[in-house]
Amino acid sequence: MDWIPEVTISISPPIEFNQVKFSYRNQTVLDDFSFSFEPSGLVAMVGVNGSGKSTLLKLILGLLQPQSGEIQVLGHKAGSFVTKGRIGSALQDVDFPQSERVEEIVNFVCSQYPTSLPVDELVEHFQLQEFRKKACGQLSGGMKRRVALACAFAGRPQLVLLDEPTTGLDQDSRLRLMQTLRSYQQEHKALILLISHHPEEIMDSVDGFLHVKNRQVEKLSTATLKESMQLRKLKFKLQGDHNLPEARRVTRNQETCEVVTENSDQYITSLVTQKIPFRDLTVDKLNIEELLGDFL
Repeated sequence: MDWIPEVTISISPPIEFNQVKFSYRNQTVLDDFSFSFEPSGLVAMVGVNGSGKSTLLKLILGLLQPQSGEIQVLGHKAGSFVTKGRIGSALQDVDFPQSERVEEIVNFVCSQYPTSLPVDELVEHFQLQEFRKKACGQLSGGMKRRVALACAFAGRPQLVLLDEPTTGLDQDSRLRLMQTLRSYQQEHKALILLISHHPEEIMDSVDGFLHVKNRQVEKLSTATLKESMQLRKLKFKLQGDHNLPEARRVTRNQETCEVVTENSDQYITSLVTQKIPFRDLTVDKLNIEELLGDFL
């Protein structure tokens, strides 16, 4: 079943931060931050834990207020009542009344909008058919996530904000979800902004990435991220003072060396060719925290 389309009014840009500063007590998350989001698309935000990704979503929704600066959402101040019916969201730690059935929850949310999507359509798109009669207290975390996603799209939103929507989903469910998001985004010309801690899982499904780092946001192409994911980390022991081949990063701590390089085979060949006496070699991929924190 395809999404039932609806004529929408595009606001360009749909989200605009203008010299925004936001802090939690002594921790500054955004500092003189200005950024405009594209009018539509399926975009993922990435960054190390604590970089401010979830805070950005809450600022856009008006759940948090900046200490200075201005945030415009769909042509109005963030959190304005006029925008609430045009924004869908599913944040972390979602929960529902334990005794309410899934279809009752979805029905109730749909009833809050003058032109909601049909409940049966939401149930199908988010794979809730088998569970629609179940009480929410009987659902797993992954199933609650699907219910939250169905509710996020109930009002035919022009802007959708999702915090780690693939959490708790298996590979097949994750793939189907990303296909559902893409289908909705294209048919409704919407902007869907999601947070992901596993960009490698959704890399081929999104238009691009926004990298949250050092109190700012930078656009990051899929090609750049894919290329960076080819980096490898070499660890080995080395006795004596030897000049090591160049690499993206070389760290030495007593006799332990750690090297990050684009081509691990070539680097090892260089060590052998230069007769550098290394031992106990291991080669690993960089984890996402290392990649996003130090090499992007």
